[in-house]
Amino acid sequence: MHRRGFTLIELLVVIAIIAILAAILFPVFARAREKARQTSCLSNIKQLALGYQMYTQDYDEKFPIGWYPIDVGGSWDVWQNPRMVKFGDAIQPYLKNQQIYLCPSMEFTIAGGGNVGDLTRVGRSWSYGYNCGWLWSRRIAQIRMPAQIAITCESWGDWRANPTNSGNGCNGGQGDVGRGQAAEADGHNGGVNLAFCDGHGKWEKGMKALGGTAARNRWDSDTNTAY
Repeated sequence: MHRRGFTLIELLVVIAIIAILAAILFPVFARAREKARQTSCLSNIKQLALGYQMYTQDYDEKFPIGWYPIDVGGSWDVWQNPRMVKFGDAIQPYLKNQQIYLCPSMEFTIAGGGNVGDLTRVGRSWSYGYNCGWLWSRRIAQIRMPAQIAITCESWGDWRANPTNSGNGCNGGQGDVGRGQAAEADGHNGGVNLAFCDGHGKWEKGMKALGGTAARNRWDSDTNTAY
């Protein structure tokens, strides 16, 4: 008995069906993978917040400053200046894990590093910035609503830390982390992870798009609601 093979039309129909299924399923798989990375990133940012809290317990309940020149000289380029100690260096003794500074969706690695005085620099190009403008050596007791003031958020890139811009986050690059803003994490399903002064963290959608009083209150005391 002669067996009939597939015709060209039948093969094309099968290929078209496979292509349609792939177009439907691949984005679903990609979103699921990014959701897992988002969860891992949120875990990192919560650990950073815990590190800041542990720091305050050892230093008169004060948050670390954003950057500190270990000796005279050099520039205010936080990442390149070997004399500069950064906010992440201050909490590294509590975390003891440099990978916490990297979001799983980040496409580049930490560069630089080395020793500054008695501290080991974590390096540069982190995934997370720090609210150095308004937590700069503030005591926990000065923050009336710690659950509403962001302490760290997603923001990667090298940034010149000019003290005249102390109202901003210390880490910029992907859209300056200005007052009331966080760098939009496009890979995290259109949102960004943040952690707050009380230690809790969460994902928020479209954080960069926020504006006005509600957003500014995340970062500083201009409207006198959180402090």
